[in-house]
Amino acid sequence: MLLRADAVDSLPILPRVELKGSLEPVVKPPVSEEWRGELYLEDHRGVFTSHSKMKLLNRRAELALREAETWATFAGTYDGERFSSLWKILLKNQFHDVLPGSSIREVYSEAYPELEKVISEAEEIAEEAMCKIAGKGRTTLVFNSLPWEREDYVVLNRQVDGSQRVPEGFLIRVRTLSAGYAPLNKAQTTQVKILEEDDSYIVENRFFKARIGKNGRLLSVFDKEAGREVLKSPGNRLVAYENIPGWADAWNIEKGYRETCFEISSSKSMVVCKGPLMASVCFTYPFRRSEIKQEIRVYSDSRRIDFKTTVNMKDRELLVKAWFDLDLNAEKAVSDTPFGVIERPTTRNTSWEKAKYEVAIQKMIDLSEHNYGVALLNDGKYGVSAEGSSIGLSITRTPVFPDPSTDLEETVFTYSIYPHVGDWKEAGVLRRAYELNVPLRVVEGKKGSKSFLKIDSGNLMLEAVKKSEEGDDVVLRLYEFWNARGKARVKLSFNVKSVESVDILESNSVERDISISRTALDFTYRNREIITLKIRR
Repeated sequence: MLLRADAVDSLPILPRVELKGSLEPVVKPPVSEEWRGELYLEDHRGVFTSHSKMKLLNRRAELALREAETWATFAGTYDGERFSSLWKILLKNQFHDVLPGSSIREVYSEAYPELEKVISEAEEIAEEAMCKIAGKGRTTLVFNSLPWEREDYVVLNRQVDGSQRVPEGFLIRVRTLSAGYAPLNKAQTTQVKILEEDDSYIVENRFFKARIGKNGRLLSVFDKEAGREVLKSPGNRLVAYENIPGWADAWNIEKGYRETCFEISSSKSMVVCKGPLMASVCFTYPFRRSEIKQEIRVYSDSRRIDFKTTVNMKDRELLVKAWFDLDLNAEKAVSDTPFGVIERPTTRNTSWEKAKYEVAIQKMIDLSEHNYGVALLNDGKYGVSAEGSSIGLSITRTPVFPDPSTDLEETVFTYSIYPHVGDWKEAGVLRRAYELNVPLRVVEGKKGSKSFLKIDSGNLMLEAVKKSEEGDDVVLRLYEFWNARGKARVKLSFNVKSVESVDILESNSVERDISISRTALDFTYRNREIITLKIRR
C-alpha cells in the first residue's frame, strides 16, 4: 500500500497523496456548496422490494434484537459477546447485494437460515430475560418494550374472560405499562360488527363504518368521528405490472412500468371472525399461476385496518402493488427512515419529482391535510409510490436475473391503513407503526407490575436500550423526529449516579445539558438529533 501511495503521488495528473498519523488534526476543506435533503438515486428502485423474504427477515431480526437487548439490559443478563455475534450476522446480510435482493440464489440459501437463527436466538434471549424479571409464578404478565403505556390486543394460548377465539389463539385487549410489564388486565372495549350482503361486507366499530366488496376492494371507509369519507375511489386495489427492465432485472423498476398491467380480483371470500373484538374476512386472489390470500381485519377499538397477506408467486417478471386512493388534499408524504423521518412531495411538477415514482420507506408513510390524514403501515415492506393523494405499496417482485427463483417461497406479512384525526404528529403515527411491528408479549410469572422507563416527549423515539460497549453502564439511544428542539425527561426504575452524553460509537462526549433527580434525568435535545445517553447506576 505504501509503495502504491508513493507511485500515485509521483504521477503529475493525479491528486497529491500525503500519509500522516491518525493523531494529527484533520483540516476540513472549506465548503462552497451544500446539499440539504434526500440524495435520491434515480435508479435501482426495484431493490426496495426484490426478495420479499429477505426484507421480512431483515425487519424481524432488527426488531428481535432490539427486544432482546431491552429485556436483557433490564434483567441484568446482557451478554455483550453474544449480541455482538448476532448483530454481525445481521449486518453482514445487509451488505450489497444481499439485502437489496439482487444476489444469486446461493446467497439466499445461506442468508435465510442465518437470519432465522438470529431471530430465534434473539427471541430466546428475550424470553429468558422476561422470565427472570417475572420470577416464578402462574400469573399471566403482559410485557411491552415500547416507552409509552399501551392499550392493545394480544393473543393468548388459552381462553380467558373477555377473549375471542381467532385463528392464532385467543384475542384480548389489554392495558400495560411503558417499557415494562403488568398482570393481564382486560381493557374496556366496545364491539365490532360485521354484516354480509349480496356483493359486499359491512364492518363497523366505534371509529368507522367500512364496506368491503367481495372482489377484495375496500369500497368505503366512513370516519364517524371526523364525519368524512376516507377513500376517493375503491382502495386495496391489487395491480400486477409486467416489469422487464433488462440486465438489471432485480435492481430496476422501469419508468413505463404502468403501461402493461392488470388488476387482480378475489374469486372467493368468507367471514373468518365475527367479533366482538375482531371481525375479519378472508379473500383469495388467483391470477395466472400465482395466488394471494388476504385476511382483512377490523378491531373493536382501533383505527387500524389490517391486511394480513400471504403471497405465493409462480409467475415471473411481475411487480404487484396495493393501491389506496385517498380523499385528501395532500402535497407531501411523510415516511420514516432509520433514526428519523423524511418529507417528499407527492406532486409531479419537475423532472426530479417525476423521477421519484418509487421511493424507500421503513414502517410507515402518511398523507395528511391540516387536521386529518391517513397512514399506510407495514411490518416488512420498503418500496412505495406516493402520487397526489394515492399510495401504492409494492408487495412482491419476481425478476429472473440474477435469481430466477425470486419470491417463489411463501411470505406472510401485514400492511394496514390508519385513518386519523389531526396530522401525523398529533395522531402519533410513528408510534402506531412501531406498535404494528412490536407486538405485546406474554409470560407467566409472579404477580406484580413495573415500568422500567418512560419518556415524557412524544417527539422522541427510543430505538435501543443496551449495555455500554465498555463497562456496565446502561445506554439509551433515542432520536427526535418532529424537527423540534427542547427538553425531555426520562423516568427510570433505578437511581442514577451519573449520565454522559456520547456519540453513537460511545467514544466521544457530546455537549448537552443534563440534570439528575434520583430516578429521573432531564436533558436537552436538538432538531432531528440522534441522542445517546450512557447512564451509570
